[in-house]
Amino acid sequence: LIFMLSDYDRLKTEGLHFIPENWRGSFLEFLGDFDLAMNRYFRAQAMLALCVGIIFAVGFSFIGLPMAILLGLGIGALNMVPYLQIVGLIPAAFLGVIHALEVEANPLSILFWVAMVFVVAQVVQEAVLTPKLMGDVTGLSPALILLSISIWGKLLGFFGLIIAIPFTCLFVAYGSRYQKMIVRAIDTSKSP
Repeated sequence: LIFMLSDYDRLKTEGLHFIPENWRGSFLEFLGDFDLAMNRYFRAQAMLALCVGIIFAVGFSFIGLPMAILLGLGIGALNMVPYLQIVGLIPAAFLGVIHALEVEANPLSILFWVAMVFVVAQVVQEAVLTPKLMGDVTGLSPALILLSISIWGKLLGFFGLIIAIPFTCLFVAYGSRYQKMIVRAIDTSKSP
């Protein structure tokens, strides 16, 4: 996959020789739609990761965690892969315990506030940011976004979470394209 992605442009131009000529037009159209869907998705995912990173940085700064901005933006960067920001709980808990020992506070209370920052950030991300940003970019409703993430995640696991929204956009685009083709075929068959 890594080598295919690094040579994607070359494979796209040179790989056309392996596709029959009567399929090349539709295949190039598919590649164009796929490129557009993936570009839109990754731009929206980067914006989402930045927003989540800012939420974490503000939350960690509010509770007085050391290196709050760096940790918050790092967790936001982990958010480029859906649900990977939970890995950031480990360094956040470690820094929380260090902070509690430093100020002679109860480590459990600091860990509680760290967990609350994660909960608030996750709720804001899932209830507000993801449906708004992904819905605006992809044109999908929030319910369809959540449904696609759950279906693709169940079918393909972690990889399905990554490709859920772009592939759902492609299926919706091709579904509407075939629907238009069927309507045109019906209209042409009715006309004398």
